[in-house]
Amino acid sequence: MFNPKMFDDMSWRMAEVYGACVDRLLVNIAHYFPYIHEGQEPKGTYQYMVQMLANMGQVNRDSLRIIEQSLHGEDEALRGMLMSSIRDVIMDIDPPMRKAAEQGLFGRVAPPVLDPSTTQAFQMYYKQSADKLNLVNTVMLESTQHAYQNTVADIVQRVNAAQGSINVAAGEVIVGAETWNRAMNQAVAAMAQQGLTGFVDHAGRHWTPEAYVAMDIRTTVSNTARATVFEQNEAYGNDMYSVSTHDGARPLCYPWQGKVISRTDSVRDVTDLHGNTIHVYAQSETSYGEPAGLFGINCGHYPYPFFPGLSMVRGEPQDHEQNERTYQESQEQRRLERELRTAKRDLSVEKARGAPDEVIREKKAKVDAARGKLDDFCEKTGRNRRSAREGTPINARFPDKGSYTVGDMPNDVRNQMREFYRQQAQPIPPTAQVVQNPVLQSASIPIETPEIPQAEEPQVTFRKRGDWTPASTIQEAEEQARKFAGSVSYSGIGLDYANTCNRVLADINATYDVRPLASIQKMNMRTTMFRNSTSEAAYRWGMGDLFINPTYYKNPAVFAAHKAEIDSLTQTVLDGGERLLATATGRKREYLQALLTTRRQCVSQSYDFVEGTFVHECGHMLDDRMFHRALVEAFGGESFGFSDLLADSRHKYGGGISGYAIADNHEYIAESFTAWWFGEGDRIDPVIRSVFEGMVRK
Repeated sequence: MFNPKMFDDMSWRMAEVYGACVDRLLVNIAHYFPYIHEGQEPKGTYQYMVQMLANMGQVNRDSLRIIEQSLHGEDEALRGMLMSSIRDVIMDIDPPMRKAAEQGLFGRVAPPVLDPSTTQAFQMYYKQSADKLNLVNTVMLESTQHAYQNTVADIVQRVNAAQGSINVAAGEVIVGAETWNRAMNQAVAAMAQQGLTGFVDHAGRHWTPEAYVAMDIRTTVSNTARATVFEQNEAYGNDMYSVSTHDGARPLCYPWQGKVISRTDSVRDVTDLHGNTIHVYAQSETSYGEPAGLFGINCGHYPYPFFPGLSMVRGEPQDHEQNERTYQESQEQRRLERELRTAKRDLSVEKARGAPDEVIREKKAKVDAARGKLDDFCEKTGRNRRSAREGTPINARFPDKGSYTVGDMPNDVRNQMREFYRQQAQPIPPTAQVVQNPVLQSASIPIETPEIPQAEEPQVTFRKRGDWTPASTIQEAEEQARKFAGSVSYSGIGLDYANTCNRVLADINATYDVRPLASIQKMNMRTTMFRNSTSEAAYRWGMGDLFINPTYYKNPAVFAAHKAEIDSLTQTVLDGGERLLATATGRKREYLQALLTTRRQCVSQSYDFVEGTFVHECGHMLDDRMFHRALVEAFGGESFGFSDLLADSRHKYGGGISGYAIADNHEYIAESFTAWWFGEGDRIDPVIRSVFEGMVRK
């Protein structure tokens, strides 16, 4: 049975993990601001500021480690919840509908348990939510850096104000430990109260990571469940659904509780199972489509298929005054829960700083006071306590695999669900330029240099040359790269390749005003992420990390052999292209057709391959950090349906760019950018080209 409350609780478990991550990040920052004892005072505010800002690199490394440890298993949890929502919807609505179809009541044969559109909906909502979670992770890391910097600046300002003789440049006036501790207490408390930012919306509102994740997961799981209902309903030839009911509905949702609605706006009167007349409303009449409306952000309502003469409206009508009172009480409870969580966080931060006993007692008293206010409110209103929302346990974990099993269901349904699980089991890897296509991997070809056409790099007027000179050592190359990334390690990478990477980054940053990368690092080939990787480089979407494969970019001899193998495999496919096309279908056929048309797996093969590889990964970076919103607006301004529009563009133009351009939407944008960067703008979609050109530095 589909249980909305269960998925609401699961979304809070996801948010709880983010809340615990935020607590760990703030506690880690607090460790850098311990209480100062007499005789240990800094010699001046300037010296203190320089000393503290020198710790920024370590703070960033600590934060990355905490985020990676805390959020391990996030992708599996997200997939599991979305698949569970589909499973429970199917088990709730399909059996009675299938039975009615078998009795001939619908005048059509029952469709498959899982309509193909349901799988498409899963992929769309999963990808949207995964991208948002990656964005939250990136913003959260940046917010941690800002929190540390702002706390240092706040302490310096407070000490200068207290000593009454501001001389930040020289910091000559020395104040006592009491003044320093008072300034630190106030600055760290302000940091803990403000927390971290996980998302900034279009209105400029700053969301905490846990609040945004709770909203996003609840909305995504709900949307996946609703999409499953709509697709299954449509598969049975029906356009009507009834809206669930619950106490405390939002104002824009309340009028539509228990109503029967037509998705095709077919207004009419029908009868239910017992012959009662039911009016059918047009979906366009409702608040559907508004953020706070029916099935909007955070909405807890669900549609149920309604078949005239066979169905009944689920749920009982809700009293308007009672609904409003319940809604207001729920909002007040959320506020009191936030106060309690903040008080607990303050206590954890002070413990991390080694606060004196009297400070710890004061913070504990605030926790008790906040808990008492919540107790009194729940006792007065009769509302249930939600312990998951009152704290963020430091060991919070994502829901386990047991939450996503297929459970009890008929054998035919179970088999289809297991196949669905199997198909969706592999996580989407970081966007990367994989030049060995599965079509080619079974070939055993001797390495030789074939006749792969090379394009002469044209003169491109839009590109700007960055301020760059070749480094003479790896250490110098790493220092140069720190202008473009927060942390850099070229360990295990050849100097020529590090210089090429720096030159591309210098030109990209001269051409576009883009945020720096979070890091540049070599792939760890022993990790699950890269163990079997054949990628030369990879960009981690949302996190801003550029990875370089040390296996290939170690020295010229190794790279030459690798490049020769790529060209040889490409030539083999070109030689047998027509024969392979005769038996290929679907995506494989589209890939082969593109390869035969463009005579290259990727744009990089037509130019300096190393340079082209880094340009391709910069295309991912720019798509992630600059282009995405502009592309959405260029294709109509709506996130919903954007991936389909981009897929249409890919099918139309990707085959004229390279074989790899048809792999998926991310690779299509990166390959389009690479082609445009090397002067092949006439090959790409004019809409996409206008975005690339429109965001160039003026």
